[in-house]
Amino acid sequence: MKNLKKLFFIAVIVTILASSFVLPVFANAPMPADHLTVVLSNLPDDAVYVDLLVKINQDDPNFVDFQSNNYSDSVSKSSEIVSYSDGSFYSFTFHYKNSKSNIKIEHYYDDLYYVDFCNGLNYQDYLTQYESLRNHYRDVKVALLDKDFNIIVVSESIQLPKENNAFVFDGKICFDFNTNSLDFDTRINPYFVVFGGFFSILIMLMSIGTETVISLLFGFRGRQTLTILIVNICSQIIMRLLYLVLPFTYLIETIILEVCVYTAEFFIYKKYFKGTSVIKLVGYTLTANTLSLLLGIFLDCYILI
Repeated sequence: MKNLKKLFFIAVIVTILASSFVLPVFANAPMPADHLTVVLSNLPDDAVYVDLLVKINQDDPNFVDFQSNNYSDSVSKSSEIVSYSDGSFYSFTFHYKNSKSNIKIEHYYDDLYYVDFCNGLNYQDYLTQYESLRNHYRDVKVALLDKDFNIIVVSESIQLPKENNAFVFDGKICFDFNTNSLDFDTRINPYFVVFGGFFSILIMLMSIGTETVISLLFGFRGRQTLTILIVNICSQIIMRLLYLVLPFTYLIETIILEVCVYTAEFFIYKKYFKGTSVIKLVGYTLTANTLSLLLGIFLDCYILI
């Protein structure tokens, strides 16, 4: 029992630390970036424009064969940037439906320059366009152009990051002509860490509390209840850490992790609860974890978002 208590307090501490890093962004967070900025360095003298290349199929509803995008006097379908296609990468400015970007290079500060994309529409439209890029067209390149819209160089590809933890993409990608490389920075969101950590802990405590109360309804007492409490705390910690590293969508990750939790908890209880029927253990595991999952979904979708 003494070892179980030590494990319990260690688990609580680790839970508090781990939970600060996994929760969807919500209203108390700072304003996210609403457009994409390409910051340029070490530019050649003949560089005049920069275009974003996005990975998009020609049958995509957002793909258009050609739009002049306010450059009708200088660009045609035969222009090099318009006809460019490499691995399904196409010009954002001339092939993405209703894109609005001033692709002429502007001075930023010192020896840095910039171009903004998803900008120039009304606020809601360019925010929607930016979010569309972040969610559906995350693979991008940068094309450096001369005054006639001929391509000087095309960068390596980069994947725009997802905002699913305490590190927030600031909407800037950096292109260095000398290395032909793209990069981006993320920043810590302090509001997210504080408020996100608080609500994440709240969800975890309610989930753990729900499963503990259900264990009492199933007739578990004493050492068995404490074991269930510790197992649930450890499950929550492991799940939240795995959310940070798994490469799938939130839905797929949730399905995979929940199946693993259902299975692992059943076998743990089967091992330590000698004399308890398999039917009772299966009934408790299914009931407790399903109610806990539904509670978490409700809080995420209707309370915290």
